[in-house]
Amino acid sequence: MKATVNSEYPKSENIGSDLKRIQEVLEFKKSLYGEILQQSGLAWKVFGFPIEETWIYAIKQWLFGLAFHCSAMMNNELNKYDQLFSVDDTKIAELMDNVRMCIKITSQIIQLIGSPNNKLTLSSIVLATSYINWGLSQIDKIENKARSAEVRLMHICDNINHILHHLRIIQDVDGQDSYMVYNHGDNQGLFSQFELQQNLKITENFSGSLVEAGLRLCEHITKPKINSVTGPANFLYMYSEFVVKFVNRVIEYSGMEQLVEQRMRPLIKSLRNMEAALPAV
Repeated sequence: MKATVNSEYPKSENIGSDLKRIQEVLEFKKSLYGEILQQSGLAWKVFGFPIEETWIYAIKQWLFGLAFHCSAMMNNELNKYDQLFSVDDTKIAELMDNVRMCIKITSQIIQLIGSPNNKLTLSSIVLATSYINWGLSQIDKIENKARSAEVRLMHICDNINHILHHLRIIQDVDGQDSYMVYNHGDNQGLFSQFELQQNLKITENFSGSLVEAGLRLCEHITKPKINSVTGPANFLYMYSEFVVKFVNRVIEYSGMEQLVEQRMRPLIKSLRNMEAALPAV
């Protein structure tokens, strides 16, 4: 433990290499500690091993720091580009892969520690929003190409699904839905008014982008060219099933209660339009 808390976080000129190194370090820590940190060393105490609470706390803080380091590196990388979507497609795709990896690393760290962190949750939501917005920009490009458009759309949204899975772990690792903590009136003492407004803006931007992704998937299937796509005879229904599952996940992240109905109404309408556009079996 002493060696860990005294070690520096990976940092070089290549964020991709740094993230891979962080992933390797994290995998080693997971194999080393298992559920020990979640239980604050309880399993070791049962076997009579001498445990210093200060070192358990220190290693948790080091891991939290690793997650913050990862998030800060990723945000710095994103901030290098004023117009994110004007960057070379290959470069931006690589950047978005790093965003996904960063969110995954954060979820693994939170799971290893066993307790969420408000700031890490918010920073992960910001990164997730960046990925979803990039995905929306890719949908515009994909829809102009008839061949395999649906497969590419499904690939992007499947990646978003994985991101949502990791976000759920980051937010809800201890059974508490941290997503709602930012917007709950009883918790105003935890944040300044400015912070509450910033947190609200972050979560609303995220929810809006997520709903837009669901809308675009639904709307795509109603376009005439969908019927000309080559593939298995039941592909249209496979795509529809994927869309419904994705929309179901979107609803989980619909945001503040008073805005849910307003935001969900066009999405539900698009689902109905999609159903109506399907040919009879």
